[in-house]
Amino acid sequence: MTQKVLIFGSNGTIGDSIFIELEKEKYEVYTAGKSNNKKSINHINTNYSLDIKSDTFKELPEFDAIIWAHGLNLSDTIENFKFEDLSNLLNSNVI
Repeated sequence: MTQKVLIFGSNGTIGDSIFIELEKEKYEVYTAGKSNNKKSINHINTNYSLDIKSDTFKELPEFDAIIWAHGLNLSDTIENFKFEDLSNLLNSNVI
């Protein structure tokens, strides 16, 4: 049976690399994010700034794994850099 995986943040560098590797390994990959993933035929558009209703994901199959690769845009100039933003990003992506 094919394993099913859901990736949040599949358009970023890390998420895209994970997506490519899982596709090579013949996983059934679903993606979720605020912008379309042009590589994914199973993409769910989500708006992280709004409350996500539980029925957004209600019709999806049961997943063998869910991957959180969503990050923040931290490419601002050094003058605008906030250590707290980086800390929050690291904490949200580490179990």
